[in-house]
Parts: sequence; C-alpha cells; structure tokens
Amino acid sequence: MTCSFVFVDQTFSSLTVHEWLHFVECVLRSSFVACCDSRVYFLDESTHH
Repeated sequence: MTCSFVFVDQTFSSLTVHEWLHFVECVLRSSFVACCDSRVYFLDESTHH
C-alpha cells in the first residue's frame, strides 16, 4: 500500500501543472461531449415517436 502510494506520489510530482491542466481539460471535455451526445440522441429519439 505504502509502496504504491509512493509510486503514485512520484508520478504526480513528475507531472507539470500544464500537463495536469491539459489532462483535466481533456476529461471535462470528453464527459461534456458524452453528455451532449446522449442528450442529442434522446431528443432525436423523442422527435421520431
């Protein structure tokens, strides 16, 4: 447990703030796109019926 925590801590510290921001941006964007896609699909289905 401690070993893996140290490994993760070293990995995080090796990342720069810019890389972190880029990673967070990608995650937010992908989740936002998935949300929009499902919403558009739902609206599209409701208009067909």
